[in-house]
Amino acid sequence: MTAGNEDELARLVGELTESTLALAALAAALRHHDSGVVLDDRHGRVLAAIGLAAPAADGWRLTPAAASVAGRAGREYAARFTATLRWAAAAAEGRVDWAEQDPGTTAALGRGSSTAGRLFVEVLAPRLGDLAERLAAADAAALDVGTGVGEIAVALAEAAPSLHVVGIDVLDDVLAVARARVAERGLADRVVLRHQDVATLADVEAFDLAYLPAYFVPEDAVLAALRRIRAALRPGGWILVPVRERAGSELSRVVTSWQHPGCAVWTAQVTERRLLGAGFGDVHSIVVSALAPTIVAGSRRPVPGGR
Repeated sequence: MTAGNEDELARLVGELTESTLALAALAAALRHHDSGVVLDDRHGRVLAAIGLAAPAADGWRLTPAAASVAGRAGREYAARFTATLRWAAAAAEGRVDWAEQDPGTTAALGRGSSTAGRLFVEVLAPRLGDLAERLAAADAAALDVGTGVGEIAVALAEAAPSLHVVGIDVLDDVLAVARARVAERGLADRVVLRHQDVATLADVEAFDLAYLPAYFVPEDAVLAALRRIRAALRPGGWILVPVRERAGSELSRVVTSWQHPGCAVWTAQVTERRLLGAGFGDVHSIVVSALAPTIVAGSRRPVPGGR
């Protein structure tokens, strides 16, 4: 390697390192932010360098855009960014797959996803036919595929007080963490956890909502499961599939593929085609926030005279 090439590598490594630590600084600010928080000088200068803080009479404060996010869901985003950093550290040590993560990292990743359950009930459901009314019914039920440590299942149950949730996963260690979390939140009567591969799902017309994080599930299992999930939905029920993509970002695509080897890392367009091919109707993509994954939604069309 020539000196010129080494200089270019050093520049790139420096930029990536600085970006990593800037994300850590943002996570710390979001975790502890409230309307009266003033950042110390060192912290404020870091965030100011990336356009997320500005000097004020009494110190440094988050910009209005960052403060808005912090006020709405600061701890949830902080948990997500912290989980990303922990996963990155594990990947640097050669542990990329979900199944290879230590309990602390899987718990952090779970906490980082917990806001999704509330978002499904409070933000997405009112935009998807009569799903909001369904989730409020006494017999409402949801399926959480790849439930992991159970954070989304718990968040769904807490956001919809009459909702029963079935969470499935193939990893015993994360299911043990999930069971403890469900018990801790007093939800054992409404959240059931199964050791099950989604490709073997045999429920029929049992759920109003199904959540399928396809990029965490092997592609062959997802392809085998889509029609099973459709059969498991009640007529008029919905499937939600998150998609991690940033338009025009090749780096985002290849990093996601590296993080999720062999999994269904599909674009929104491909996901829509897969859902249509499995018989879902009204398939469309929803962008809730630039900070959150795109959600591809599809319904199981009601049958005449059915629910």
